[in-house]
Amino acid sequence: MAQETIRLPEYIEVEQQAARRQRSRWITFSLQGILVLAALAALVPAAFMLMTSLKTNQQYTIDKIGLPSPWVFDNYVEVFTQHPFFLWMANSAILSTGSVAVSTVIAALGAYAIARMRFRGREFLLALSTSLMAVPPVVMVVPLFVMFSQLDLLGTYPGAILIYAGLLTPFSVYLLVTFFRTIPTDLIEAALIDGASPMDVLFQIIMPLSGPPLVTLFVVNLLYV
Repeated sequence: MAQETIRLPEYIEVEQQAARRQRSRWITFSLQGILVLAALAALVPAAFMLMTSLKTNQQYTIDKIGLPSPWVFDNYVEVFTQHPFFLWMANSAILSTGSVAVSTVIAALGAYAIARMRFRGREFLLALSTSLMAVPPVVMVVPLFVMFSQLDLLGTYPGAILIYAGLLTPFSVYLLVTFFRTIPTDLIEAALIDGASPMDVLFQIIMPLSGPPLVTLFVVNLLYV
């Protein structure tokens, strides 16, 4: 009887642990189910776009959400043969990669100066750069048009890349400053003691450690462009 009394708390603890594991499994299962439903909901527009592309105008007018019957590939033939589709794709690739590359380089240099160099007014520069994110691009249309007309950059790749890069830079600076400040100061000071220049610290220490934020920045900015 004494042994059973001693083992009773252990039995209760085991039962409680089993109940907690069961609840944890149900919570995990529920969360995974919610994520699956969210993923399926996110795929609905893509599925609708694919089904619509396989319909004729008449089929789409009669049934907008139904499956195509029969499947029609004339829309794809028309896009590839009667429109400069590949030119459009090339324009998108040039503008997006060029804008993201320029903004990332400028933002990395500015963020490194603000986060790791000591000079008067660096917090003001960060606040000023961050506040530019609140400026709607539409208010800059007329000034940009006048300036780029005078510089003969209208309708050119450099002009469009400069505009997009300027719009992307404030957010990029803010994100990189936030991450650069989390890098241990001892690591940077050790590199400076060993004779590394500030640019060596940036490109050989900070940038290799900044893979995750750089990838995030690249994806977010690419979607924006």
